[in-house]
Amino acid sequence: MLSAGSVLVYRGKVMPLPTVHALAAELFGGHLRPDGSLLVSASAPVRVDRNADTRRDLLAGTVRVLHFATPDECDELFTDLSRIVLRPRYGFPDEVAGEAMEHFGEFGLDPLALRISEFTGPVAALYLTEDDNPVGGYSVFAGGRRIWSAAYRPARSYSTWDGRELLVSPMDAADPPPPEGSHTDFPSHGLQLLFGKPLELTHAERFALLPSLERASRPPTEAATAIHLVEDGRFLGPGQEATQETLARFSRSFCR
Repeated sequence: MLSAGSVLVYRGKVMPLPTVHALAAELFGGHLRPDGSLLVSASAPVRVDRNADTRRDLLAGTVRVLHFATPDECDELFTDLSRIVLRPRYGFPDEVAGEAMEHFGEFGLDPLALRISEFTGPVAALYLTEDDNPVGGYSVFAGGRRIWSAAYRPARSYSTWDGRELLVSPMDAADPPPPEGSHTDFPSHGLQLLFGKPLELTHAERFALLPSLERASRPPTEAATAIHLVEDGRFLGPGQEATQETLARFSRSFCR
């Protein structure tokens, strides 16, 4: 799944878009749907911790956003077969990888988030879908390792990975929500894990977190840039700046 509600946020050293292109091509090249298209946009630093001490570090309490957008006419990038091939790149031990993919395999940005975390500070992949089968999820990576993941499918299941153990709890409509709250609360919880402490977010801020992060990375502005990564299932050459016509095709991903 690479839906409109899928972003990566990270701390630390900035990740240039040409490097993102190279890492994505290395991981996903040859494993995409033949009609798949993908655009990536990057934000300037976004302050999410209003209590951060900026006296010594002006970037304290900030994250940078990488928004991977699919076009309006097709929001899928991977096939079922490609997810099987990509399974070793999700960062789960071999003994649980098969079962883990049943619960986290649809989170298509995870392999890239893991790879990026080898070069930056901690990375969180945040997911939210609001269709007939709603899902809220997040995964946190650091130093090329999957640190924590959780996914909540209301009235279906709650799944977690704590770096050592995979736990899956079947759920029905009568069960109370998990500790994170409703599925719409999961992206904000993943963001808080990125800082290792609670952030003072209001209910409205938690609910609107992903749209606000997506707006922060909405091109073209002085603070947000974008490149066209994939067209017709193939990675384009590096540095293909997104044109206005291309951005119009991906408009749904930036207008939630």
